[in-house]
Amino acid sequence: MKKIKIDKTKKIGKYSMVFFAILLSSVLVTGGLISYFGKIETTATAVQPITIDNKPYNDMITHTINPAYGGCCYCFKHTLRNKGCNDITVDWQISGTPDLDGITVSFHEDCECKCTNPVLVFPRVLHHGETLEVCVCYGFDVMILPGVYTIGVKLIAVQS
Repeated sequence: MKKIKIDKTKKIGKYSMVFFAILLSSVLVTGGLISYFGKIETTATAVQPITIDNKPYNDMITHTINPAYGGCCYCFKHTLRNKGCNDITVDWQISGTPDLDGITVSFHEDCECKCTNPVLVFPRVLHHGETLEVCVCYGFDVMILPGVYTIGVKLIAVQS
Protein backbone atom coordinates (compact mmCIF):
# COMPACT_ATOMS: atom_id res chain seq x y z
CA MET A 1 0.00 0.00 0.00
CA LYS A 2 1.10 3.38 -0.82
CA LYS A 3 1.01 6.09 1.65
CA ILE A 4 -0.42 9.32 0.42
CA LYS A 5 1.82 12.04 1.29
CA ILE A 6 0.09 15.28 2.11
CA ASP A 7 2.05 18.32 1.37
CA LYS A 8 1.80 20.38 4.54
CA THR A 9 2.82 23.55 2.78
CA LYS A 10 -0.28 23.41 0.54
CA LYS A 11 -2.48 22.82 3.59
CA ILE A 12 -0.89 25.71 5.48
CA GLY A 13 -1.22 27.92 2.39
CA LYS A 14 -4.92 27.11 2.07
CA TYR A 15 -5.55 27.93 5.75
CA SER A 16 -3.49 31.12 5.43
CA MET A 17 -5.59 32.29 2.50
CA VAL A 18 -8.83 31.63 4.43
CA PHE A 19 -7.42 33.37 7.53
CA PHE A 20 -6.24 36.33 5.44
CA ALA A 21 -9.66 36.62 3.74
CA ILE A 22 -11.45 36.60 7.11
CA LEU A 23 -9.01 39.15 8.53
CA LEU A 24 -9.41 41.43 5.49
CA SER A 25 -13.22 41.19 5.67
CA SER A 26 -13.28 42.03 9.38
CA VAL A 27 -10.98 45.03 8.86
CA LEU A 28 -13.21 46.35 6.09
CA VAL A 29 -16.41 45.82 8.13
CA THR A 30 -14.85 47.40 11.24
CA GLY A 31 -13.60 50.38 9.22
CA GLY A 32 -17.04 50.82 7.70
CA LEU A 33 -18.75 50.64 11.09
CA ILE A 34 -16.33 53.12 12.63
CA SER A 35 -16.84 55.58 9.80
CA TYR A 36 -20.62 55.06 9.99
CA PHE A 37 -21.03 55.35 13.75
CA GLY A 38 -18.43 58.10 14.11
CA LYS A 39 -20.23 60.27 11.58
CA ILE A 40 -22.17 63.43 12.47
CA GLU A 41 -24.38 64.87 9.79
CA THR A 42 -26.21 68.20 10.08
CA THR A 43 -28.81 69.69 7.78
CA ALA A 44 -29.63 73.38 8.17
CA THR A 45 -32.08 75.65 6.37
CA ALA A 46 -30.69 79.18 6.45
CA VAL A 47 -33.15 82.09 6.71
CA GLN A 48 -32.84 85.85 7.00
CA PRO A 49 -32.52 87.01 10.64
CA ILE A 50 -34.49 90.26 10.13
CA THR A 51 -38.22 90.00 9.51
CA ILE A 52 -40.90 92.56 8.71
CA ASP A 53 -44.32 91.37 9.84
CA ASN A 54 -42.88 87.82 10.16
CA LYS A 55 -41.72 87.80 6.53
CA PRO A 56 -38.10 87.97 5.31
CA TYR A 57 -36.97 91.59 5.24
CA ASN A 58 -36.17 91.49 1.55
CA ASP A 59 -39.72 90.48 0.52
CA MET A 60 -41.73 93.26 -1.10
CA ILE A 61 -44.40 94.93 1.04
CA THR A 62 -46.91 97.00 -0.88
CA HIS A 63 -49.41 99.67 0.17
CA THR A 64 -52.10 101.23 -1.94
CA ILE A 65 -53.29 104.73 -1.13
CA ASN A 66 -56.26 105.57 -3.31
CA PRO A 67 -56.96 108.42 -3.36
CA ALA A 68 -53.97 110.17 -1.80
CA TYR A 69 -55.09 113.69 -1.02
CA GLY A 70 -52.59 116.54 -0.98
CA GLY A 71 -51.95 117.81 2.54
CA CYS A 72 -52.58 114.37 4.10
CA CYS A 73 -50.36 111.80 5.71
CA TYR A 74 -50.86 108.03 5.45
CA CYS A 75 -49.13 105.65 7.85
CA PHE A 76 -48.68 101.88 7.83
CA LYS A 77 -47.53 99.93 10.87
CA HIS A 78 -44.88 97.23 10.57
CA THR A 79 -43.03 95.05 13.07
CA LEU A 80 -39.29 94.60 12.61
CA ARG A 81 -37.66 91.74 14.47
CA ASN A 82 -34.09 90.50 14.75
CA LYS A 83 -34.27 86.72 15.20
CA GLY A 84 -30.54 86.33 14.62
CA CYS A 85 -27.69 85.88 17.08
CA ASN A 86 -25.95 89.20 16.32
CA ASP A 87 -26.89 92.86 16.43
CA ILE A 88 -27.75 94.12 12.94
CA THR A 89 -27.81 97.67 11.65
CA VAL A 90 -30.92 98.41 9.59
CA ASP A 91 -31.70 101.32 7.31
CA TRP A 92 -34.26 102.26 4.67
CA GLN A 93 -33.73 102.87 0.98
CA ILE A 94 -36.37 105.12 -0.61
CA SER A 95 -37.05 105.54 -4.32
CA GLY A 96 -39.88 107.02 -6.34
CA THR A 97 -41.36 107.08 -9.81
CA PRO A 98 -41.59 109.58 -11.42
CA ASP A 99 -39.83 111.29 -8.48
CA LEU A 100 -40.48 112.16 -4.85
CA ASP A 101 -41.19 115.88 -5.36
CA GLY A 102 -44.05 116.70 -3.00
CA ILE A 103 -43.88 113.36 -1.13
CA THR A 104 -42.18 112.90 2.23
CA VAL A 105 -41.44 109.43 3.61
CA SER A 106 -40.77 109.24 7.34
CA PHE A 107 -40.57 106.59 10.05
CA HIS A 108 -42.30 106.87 13.43
CA GLU A 109 -43.02 104.86 16.58
CA ASP A 110 -46.62 106.08 16.79
CA CYS A 111 -49.11 105.43 13.98
CA GLU A 112 -51.58 108.20 14.84
CA CYS A 113 -51.48 109.17 11.16
CA LYS A 114 -49.54 112.31 11.88
CA CYS A 115 -46.33 112.87 10.00
CA THR A 116 -45.33 115.23 12.82
CA ASN A 117 -44.91 112.46 15.43
CA PRO A 118 -41.40 111.94 16.78
CA VAL A 119 -39.29 110.44 14.04
CA LEU A 120 -37.30 107.23 14.47
CA VAL A 121 -33.69 107.72 13.49
CA PHE A 122 -32.19 105.35 10.95
CA PRO A 123 -29.76 103.71 10.46
CA ARG A 124 -30.15 102.08 13.83
CA VAL A 125 -28.97 98.91 15.51
CA LEU A 126 -31.57 96.21 15.99
CA HIS A 127 -30.24 94.09 18.85
CA HIS A 128 -30.40 90.31 19.01
CA GLY A 129 -34.01 89.33 19.83
CA GLU A 130 -35.28 92.92 19.63
CA THR A 131 -38.68 93.79 18.19
CA LEU A 132 -39.36 97.32 16.90
CA GLU A 133 -42.72 98.76 15.87
CA VAL A 134 -42.25 101.13 12.94
CA CYS A 135 -44.80 103.25 11.12
CA VAL A 136 -43.88 104.09 7.56
CA CYS A 137 -45.61 107.39 6.78
CA TYR A 138 -46.16 109.02 3.42
CA GLY A 139 -46.89 112.76 3.51
CA PHE A 140 -48.33 114.42 0.40
CA ASP A 141 -47.76 118.13 -0.19
CA VAL A 142 -50.87 120.29 -0.65
CA MET A 143 -49.66 121.33 -4.10
CA ILE A 144 -48.66 117.85 -5.35
CA LEU A 145 -49.36 117.28 -9.03
CA PRO A 146 -52.14 114.81 -9.70
CA GLY A 147 -50.98 111.45 -11.03
CA VAL A 148 -49.93 107.96 -10.05
CA TYR A 149 -46.81 107.73 -7.89
CA THR A 150 -44.90 104.56 -7.07
CA ILE A 151 -42.86 104.86 -3.89
CA GLY A 152 -40.36 102.15 -3.03
CA VAL A 153 -39.36 101.72 0.60
CA LYS A 154 -36.90 98.90 1.15
CA LEU A 155 -35.27 97.79 4.38
CA ILE A 156 -31.56 97.08 4.11
CA ALA A 157 -29.48 95.30 6.71
CA VAL A 158 -25.78 95.07 7.48
CA GLN A 159 -24.25 93.02 10.28
CA SER A 160 -22.82 95.27 13.00
